[in-house]
Parts: sequence; C-alpha cells; structure tokens
Amino acid sequence: MKLADVIVDVASACLESTYTYRVNDTSEQGDYPLEVGCVVMVPLGARSVLGFVARVYTADTCACPVKRLRSIQRVCSQPYFTQLQLQCAYYMARYYIAPLSACIRLFMPPGGVGKVVRAPHGEPVAGGAPTPVPVAGGTPVIPGEECVVDGARDGASVLATPPVLSIDTTLPSAPAPAPSRAWIYRGPVMHAQQDTWLEITPEGAAYAPPRNAHRQSALLDALRAGPLLLSELALQFDRATSTVNSLVKKGFITKTVQAHSYALSNVNQPHYTRPFQLNEHQHAAISCITQCMDSACGQAVVVDGVTGSGKTEVYLEAIAHCLQAGKNAIVLVPEISLTPQTVARFRGRFGNMVALLHSRLTTKERFEQWQSIYQHHARVVVGARSALFCPLRDIGLIIIDEEHVETYKQEAAPRYHARDVAWWMAQQTAATLVLGSATPSLETLEAVKRENWHHVKLATRANGAPMPPITVVDMAAEFGGGSRSMFSRTLQQALVHTLQHNHKAVLMLNQRGFARFVLCRDCGYTPECTHCSTKLTFHEVNHRLMCHHCGYSAPLPAVCPVCKSPYLKKFGAGTQRVEAELRSFLSQQIELTYEVPVVRMDADTTSARYAHERLLDEFASFETGAVLLGTQMIAKGLDFKDVTLVGIINADTTLNLPDYRSHERTFNLIEQVAGRAGRDVLPGRVILQTYNPHTLPIQAAAHYDRSAFITGELEKRRQFGYPPFTSCVNILAWGAQKEATRHVLEQFRVVLMDHLASKGCTTWWVSDVLACVLEKVREIYRFHIFIKAPREAAVSAVLYELVRKRKTVAGVNIAIDVDPLSVM
Repeated sequence: MKLADVIVDVASACLESTYTYRVNDTSEQGDYPLEVGCVVMVPLGARSVLGFVARVYTADTCACPVKRLRSIQRVCSQPYFTQLQLQCAYYMARYYIAPLSACIRLFMPPGGVGKVVRAPHGEPVAGGAPTPVPVAGGTPVIPGEECVVDGARDGASVLATPPVLSIDTTLPSAPAPAPSRAWIYRGPVMHAQQDTWLEITPEGAAYAPPRNAHRQSALLDALRAGPLLLSELALQFDRATSTVNSLVKKGFITKTVQAHSYALSNVNQPHYTRPFQLNEHQHAAISCITQCMDSACGQAVVVDGVTGSGKTEVYLEAIAHCLQAGKNAIVLVPEISLTPQTVARFRGRFGNMVALLHSRLTTKERFEQWQSIYQHHARVVVGARSALFCPLRDIGLIIIDEEHVETYKQEAAPRYHARDVAWWMAQQTAATLVLGSATPSLETLEAVKRENWHHVKLATRANGAPMPPITVVDMAAEFGGGSRSMFSRTLQQALVHTLQHNHKAVLMLNQRGFARFVLCRDCGYTPECTHCSTKLTFHEVNHRLMCHHCGYSAPLPAVCPVCKSPYLKKFGAGTQRVEAELRSFLSQQIELTYEVPVVRMDADTTSARYAHERLLDEFASFETGAVLLGTQMIAKGLDFKDVTLVGIINADTTLNLPDYRSHERTFNLIEQVAGRAGRDVLPGRVILQTYNPHTLPIQAAAHYDRSAFITGELEKRRQFGYPPFTSCVNILAWGAQKEATRHVLEQFRVVLMDHLASKGCTTWWVSDVLACVLEKVREIYRFHIFIKAPREAAVSAVLYELVRKRKTVAGVNIAIDVDPLSVM
C-alpha cells in the first residue's frame, strides 16, 4: 500500500506539519496519477479540504498504524511544483516563519486551484467564480466540449481533450448523501482564447506620423523594438485597438491571430541582434556574468550602473548567452517598469520565448503565460516579484532589476524578499544571480564582500551624456530672506527659463501621506530621539512627539529649542495644494507667452486603468514647454528627451521618517529622480530644496558621491546596531480592541524574553511593546516589538520554535516579519 504526506491548505494548520493519508484504488481513479506536487482532496476532521502532495512512499516505511489512516479522496490536478520548489517552500516557511501552505500557494497557477464546497440536497453546488487550471491537451476548454486548436509545433491540429475536472451541478435530494459525498471539489475551468500578435512592416518602420498623431507614434516606436501582443499594448495605451486598426489599414502593421501565445512559428528562434554599440563598461559586465554562468557554481553579480548606463542591454546579452547554453532565465522588474518598450525589447531579441507575469494582466492572460512556461514553450520569464515562482525548469540566470526597490519585499505572509529567495534558488540550481541598480541597497553592497559575489560598475551613461548638476537650496535661508513660497527663487527662475525655451520640467513632491514630522523653518531643527538617533513622529491625538523604536516621548515644544523661533511647522503638503500654487505662479509670469500645461500624477489621478500611461502620453504630446508634477512614482522609469529640469520640492520628508533606512531612501530617491534630466543632447539641471542642506544624504547626492554616503551611513548603522551588521525582526500585532491587542503582545513579549534567556540569547535587544506609526488603520489597532540580534544568530530558528508553541487568541493576530524593510 502507498502512503502520501499532504500539506493541507488550511491557514490554521501547523506551520510545517504534513498529514499522512492512504492511497487506495479510489484515490488513483481521480483525474490524474498521484505524484509529488499534485493537488488532492482529503478529509480533515468532519470536512474535506484541498492539500498538496509532498511525498509518496510505501506503507512499510511508515511508523504509525496504517489502518488508522484516512484515504485521499481525489487527485485534482497534475503536479504544480517540483521537488526543488517544495524545498524552496520549506526554506521560506522556516526562514520567514510563515505557514507552509501559504508558501506552497506561491507556486500555484494564476487563479488558484479551485475549492472544496459542501454539497446541498438537491440544489446546485456553489463554488464561486471559475478560475483557470491546466487541463489535458494543454488547452483550456469548457467541460464537456471539444475544441480543435491550431498551433502545434508541427503545424498539425490537436484535439483538446475535455477536462475530467467537470462536476455535476445537482445532487439527488433523497436519500441523504453519505458523509463521503458531503463535500465536492469545484474545479476551475476557462474558455479557450486566442492571441493577436502585431508586427511592424518595412513601410511602418520608415513611416513618420504627423506631429499630432502621438498615439500612432508611440505604438510604432514600441513595435520597432519587436512584435507585441495586442493585449500588451492595450495595457499601456488607451484606445489602442482603434489606433492599431488604422495602422493595419495603412499597411504599417500586420496582425496575426494565433490560438496560443506560444504557437508562433518563431518559437525557440531567438533573434540575437545587438541594436546598440556596447561600451567597455558594458562589455566588462557581460564578461563577468557569462564567466559566472559558465562556471555553474551559484554566483552573484551586482551591476552597479548610473541611470541611463545601459543595464538592460547587459541583461539581454546575458540572457542570450544563457539560452545558447541550453538554460532558461527569469527577469524580475518593478511593476512600473513593465512598459511596452521594455516588453518589446525582450520580444524583439528573443521572439516568442518570452512570457510575462504581472498584475496588470487579467487572470486568463496570466494563466496563458503561466501555461506556456509550464509546458516548456517559454524560456525567458519577465515579471514582477511573484514571477520568481513560475514553473520554469533548468534555470541558469536570475536577474533582478532595480534591486533596491522595496516592492520586492512582500508585505503579507509569507513576508519574503525576492532578492534573498532568488539567491537561495541560484545556489541550489548552480545558476547566476544578477542584481542591477543605479543605487544598490546597503545589504547588497555588503554582500559583495562574500565569496562567489562580484561587483561591476557602469560609471557613465551609454550615450555619453553627463549626469545633470544638482543645486541644493537651503529653504530655511529662503524663509529667513522673506520668501514664503514653497518654490525657491532658484527653482522659480530655472522653471521660467526652461519653459521659455519650450523645454519640459519634472517636479517631484517627496511625500508620504502619514509622515508627520516637526521642523523649524528658521534654522531647520527637527526633534530627534535621544536614544535611537531617529526623528520623532508627531502624534495629533495627544500632541506629543514619539520614538517608534524605544518608546521615548516628549511634548511638542512651543518654540524651537535651538533658535527659540515660534515657526515650528508640522510638514505634509499635498500635491493638489502644490499644483494650485504652481498654476498661480506660472499665470503671473509675463515672460511666458502661452498657458503652461501642468500634468499631475499621484494616487488620485492614477487610480483608473490606463491613467498612468495616459498622463505620460499627455505630457509627452505637448509641443510647448510643460510641467509634470508628481510623487515618488515619477522618480524612475521616465525617459523624455526634452526634460531639462528636475525640481525636488521637499527632500526632507523621507529624510525625517522615523526609520533607520530613511537616509538611504532619501539618497536613492534623489539619485533616481535626478537621472530623469538631460538624458539626451539637451543638458539637464536639478534643483533640490531642503531644510537640511548639510546632512550627509543631501550633500553626497548633490555631488554624486555615493562612497561618502555609504561610509557615513554604515558607520552610523554599526554604532546603533542596524542591518547589515545585525539581523532584525519586527513582531506585529493587530486587533479591533486596542487594550486587548496591546495586552496579548505584552504577554507574548514576556514569553519571548524567557525563551531567549533559555536559548542563551543574551546579546539580543528587544524593544518594549510600541504603537506603530499608523496605530489605527481601518478601525484596527497595531502594535509591534522590534528585535535586533547578532548578524550570525539563527534568528528564524530561535523564533520558529516559539511561534509554533504559541496559542492563538481570538480577535488578535500576530505576524513575524524577518528582515523588515520598514518598522513603521
């Protein structure tokens, strides 16, 4: 008799425990043969649940009485994960102290794996909206129907077998169903869909649209880099279909309809074209990466390149080498970077072997891409954080672009960081990990000191253009000189000069909506904690300043303690107010002979679909000067040739956040947004407004002196015991009742201190129970405990044992965040 260890898909189950079930004849009469990685329906108590097969073995190796074991009720799917991916899930569950079932779900297909529902008497079975799963024949179809699909590799037709996951929608009303019939698996299904591919013709490549045909120009520019799916263009361009149809009628674009995105004739026929002449720095980076791939011993390469240095071309050359060696590649990019131009560059280089996985696709579109990877048709996967868990085999290269971006850290369980999981995968598969950024994180720069890590630099822009000079404006001096505007005199003059010459400007309002800090407008003084060297946060409720690391509290002073000025300002100006003042200022400038367009990009104006792209298209379409005003979302990913001025209105917001990473975030943000100016032949300029002009992040960024910033910042972190010199953990508790939530976390802290003492962890530092910066969110109260441990300490192993023993308390949730990027 065979047995199977199953990870049940129940959130309250033990973190890493599996349940053992018998595999009898009825179990193997399901839809698929039983293998590791299959989804199965199993009994658990008085109900049936779904689970994931982690191990299949014979009964003679089982220590428990086999007769007492219950049986698997149904095999619901083909294998969704491999043994290596199962090991990755175990690693993540233990390191990030997360439920194993939550880690396994990362490897499931888009749309989930269905659900188990109770079968009513004589009524339709309710199971929720259908979602996709792979089915026999490799084609999603409607249960009970036949579907002939064109697009096999040899050109022949394929008969898609109807999936046997379909279920009866009614049950007999009498007699009452047996207990084994009380639960039914509701398998998701999906209609077959076709893909429309677009390619530019020679006539279209040579065509120059009229100056006012901005959408045609943008679409043709995207297609010049390579073929694209119509659905991909529609994600970025409003009314893309009508524009495409117009270009097709003119003969500038050809349209090809295929049953699947992997059915084109050019599949597995990459185009090893090199559209740009690579410089010596790019050649050196490519050489380092290819040598690491050829050695096949699990190494990492940090590509440290300034904005516009041609890192993408380095990635493309490395991928080409990987494919020629018979291996496959994963490319992770921040969500904002998934533009048609980015996609087209990968499609144009590697044809139809590229699959995309990101949140802007619909569930059906994501499933189509996932299935092409699962069936080994796609060999290059480009996507956001979750693309790391796609079913790609034989991985030889993992690339993480803009690796410093915080979106690579997941905020819900499992709270993993894609960079660290990718490094684990690279070591297990002997692949090469490439981390690229203009501002690598301090953890990454510290990691290059390890064995098997390499650091290569791209010190200049690929086109030879210089980095724009940065002018720092002391806003305290401006205020002292009688200026009350949020725009300094220097920025006003530069703005008028730029618009007079019909050039464009980008103004960034560096804000976080909840960040409230106090600043003296005369001398620039900001209250700091006397124990933690972090800025104090202003709390409106009790009118006090608080430290969210150690709990230190102080009343808000009536005057500045340094200069006795009464002008203490609580910061937080919104983009709407800035836009109103900007329009008022521009309307009063007699030097400007036209009404200057102002495009605002923030959370309000970009909430609708296509809004982000529509606003950028609008900004690009103006033939006169224009101003793009936005928040941090405009700091990267913008490439406009006529932008010659970048203004950072308030650099102090991130600088004064109560977080030990605030200085690093400020420096990175300034470096990134400064790179938006002067990217072509027109020279650029950056105006940086601050009340703290002499602080290290501001001065280092103004001179592009990253080494000076890193030296000073690392020394500060070493002194106060922060990463990369320590391991940190944030323990978060939340609940609807304020005092009950605090009490539960205080009790947990008592048990935690006893546990650490029993383990000999005497050098660990544990904070008191503190209210989070956002103490109340949607009627939920939040408290946390911050832990700092020696870098070499096995933090996860020590806390994992404690968390497994903890008894849950109704109404209060506790989460463990290992290696947090923020403690707010």
